[in-house]
Amino acid sequence: MWFHADSSNYGAAQVGVATSKTVDGDYSWRGNYKPFGNDSRDMTVWKDPDNGAAYLIYATNNNADFSIASLDDDYYFPKASLYTFPGKYWEAPGVFKIDGVFYLIFSKQDGWTPTDNFYMTSTSMAGPWSEATLLAPEGSYAYLTQNAYDIVIEGSEQTTYLYYGDHWSGTQLGSSTYSFHPAPHDGTTLSLHNTGAWTLDLETGKWDDLPFDSITAADSTTSKDTLVACEDGCTGGVAANMTSGTSFSFKYSGSAGAKVLGIEYVYNGPKNRFLHLAATVNGAAAEGNALAETSRGTTFAQEVPFPVKLASGDEVEFKLLDWDGNAFLIDGVKVYEDLR
Repeated sequence: MWFHADSSNYGAAQVGVATSKTVDGDYSWRGNYKPFGNDSRDMTVWKDPDNGAAYLIYATNNNADFSIASLDDDYYFPKASLYTFPGKYWEAPGVFKIDGVFYLIFSKQDGWTPTDNFYMTSTSMAGPWSEATLLAPEGSYAYLTQNAYDIVIEGSEQTTYLYYGDHWSGTQLGSSTYSFHPAPHDGTTLSLHNTGAWTLDLETGKWDDLPFDSITAADSTTSKDTLVACEDGCTGGVAANMTSGTSFSFKYSGSAGAKVLGIEYVYNGPKNRFLHLAATVNGAAAEGNALAETSRGTTFAQEVPFPVKLASGDEVEFKLLDWDGNAFLIDGVKVYEDLR
């Protein structure tokens, strides 16, 4: 078990290592230290599935540099420093190896705020490395995530590359969550697939977006006085302008059962500012609370899940609990079957 070992003020800046015979067993402390005498903060370890070689990738030099080191044969200590990107201020490292090519994922540093994620390629972990390429469209901030871990699903029919991202709540860290995205590889490039709901078959490795029923703001029962033309190309051409005195509502006409409502919204507030939506079904409060978030005024529709039980004819209404005066537009709602 490798981890970022630090003090409460981030002054220690070390790595820590512990070992156990089983993942849930008793661990023996192997030590905490600075690799090659240099500080280490955001970091990961990655093992090459082809030859068993393992690597430490870490932010160092007071977070200014981004370094790659090989580990010794028992994975206890760094063995050799292989490559350093100086003066970059990068973090959140992760690696895929695809057809003999290493894809090194990272993001720029900005505290507990999502930033655009990038990747570089090389045929060796020691470099040379290509120029950085965006993993998702610029300004999407990897769909408000930061790379945390990267998983390869080798199925009987296809290999799926799975991006596992931190979904930070910057001012409410205890409520932070995770977001999973397929990372399609087209032979030369890697990307993130933006989806509100999807399913993965672990045996075959195949994945697909889940079907949904769409309720646009134009088709909703929202007051016409609340609807405004939307600039982000939303379906239906209008969105509900949510304030402390308005709401978004619709009448459900599908099959009864457990659903997940994917609420599509645009919020142009300050970074790490969170607004809360409350839902009612036929006037009764729905269980759960949707947490909508922003980063530097995103201008594209995000989708936040809200679990609820519905029957045909139910009236659903959403209201903002803590409007801050900034524009919050709901484009519409996608209704998914809750498969959990």
